[in-house]
Amino acid sequence: MRTSHCLSLCLALLLAVAVGCEAPLPDDDARLAVPDHTPEWVPEATLYEIYVRDFTAEGTFEAMIPRLDELQELGINTLWLMPIHPIGEEERKGTFGSPYSIRDFYAINEDFGTEEEFQALVDEVHERDMRIILDLVANHTAWDNPWTEENPDWYTQDEDGNFVIPEEDWTDVIELDYDNPEVREEMTNVMRYWVEEFGIDGYRADVAELVPADFWADAIASVREVNPDVMMLAEGEEAALYDVGFDLTYSWAPYRNLIEIFQEDETAADLQGLVEDEGTNLKLRFITNHDETAYDAPPPTLFNSIEGSKAAAAGLMSLPGVPLLYNGQEVGVNENLDFFEDNTIDWDANPELREWYRNYLNVRQSSEALVHGTTTWLIPGEPDALVYSRETPDETVIVMVNVRNANTVIRFPSFLHGAAYEDLLTGDEHRSVEAVLSPYQVRLFQITENP
Repeated sequence: MRTSHCLSLCLALLLAVAVGCEAPLPDDDARLAVPDHTPEWVPEATLYEIYVRDFTAEGTFEAMIPRLDELQELGINTLWLMPIHPIGEEERKGTFGSPYSIRDFYAINEDFGTEEEFQALVDEVHERDMRIILDLVANHTAWDNPWTEENPDWYTQDEDGNFVIPEEDWTDVIELDYDNPEVREEMTNVMRYWVEEFGIDGYRADVAELVPADFWADAIASVREVNPDVMMLAEGEEAALYDVGFDLTYSWAPYRNLIEIFQEDETAADLQGLVEDEGTNLKLRFITNHDETAYDAPPPTLFNSIEGSKAAAAGLMSLPGVPLLYNGQEVGVNENLDFFEDNTIDWDANPELREWYRNYLNVRQSSEALVHGTTTWLIPGEPDALVYSRETPDETVIVMVNVRNANTVIRFPSFLHGAAYEDLLTGDEHRSVEAVLSPYQVRLFQITENP
């Protein structure tokens, strides 16, 4: 059930009064603003990051295909594959090396399959009206990439002519020199290649802020000559990334602040400020990814339990932006996944968590307000819960997330007293001036009757 247009207009006025500011009434087309270059499908994406080696027992493209329906039922509509290219052997770290140490940008890691098998995977993804993007590593290559011998001047070199590593502990890769126009041309060719030859739907750009912005502007424009609807996701936070063609950037600051809220009993006041500082820029919302699960800790540890991880996920993913799950998150992986090694994920673990994600992600995707709505923080000083609304002219959802391992009572703002609600996660009807939230409980209250 959706609220009426009149109800949403009334609520917009009430919210403006409640927070002590003037807000324009939403018009019939009011939605979160996104850059003009952003394809229409991108704000509606739900991403699932996959390390091919870990996603199935076989670790291949072919073995992934039978699991696509499962991912779609989970609520996923876009796959992000970590780098699929041959991995460098020189200065290799770990047993398999880092997939971000690339020996050949035009080739496929034979452990994962063949070009034909990758194309079959892309075709099966598209057959389900899903999309697939690849990890793009533009800043550096493996030490044994053929470019080091064929074009050594493509690399940054020190005063003695030695190749340079980008960061102190990135000893398995060497930095490309973007002062050389040939590097720019070749990396642009790489980006065009996978879109032209295999029909992929975009890229996640690794360490995007380490690569010159003017390169991205030219390269993204070139790729969009091939397909104007490609997604460009930057691993970075700078607002300037949107100006050069990126559609999405990371939301590290809210993620890190949420950890403090759960582990150190911080209130949500800082989180509100961090989200407001993002403006209308489209953000990737996550509680883990390949880096966090490898080097930090998986969600059940960071957020105190599986139940806490649900609250954390809903608290961030109900905000404006695009949700991300990392493979294994939906089954409650509780150990570090080192992508230099081969990991075994128990895909039958914690079925109730998978079902929770399935329910939450599908509810979120079906709600115009949760996908496209604007945000108002209703109780900024509340120490034990995140409480905010997501609103479009036709729908309003009140998000309540208990961030504590104890019951908490949340009183609706006075201007909402007398309203009726439906909890979108349970279907329960609610009519009260307060809501009792059990430990780490998530409530998504859709207003069904005007107060």
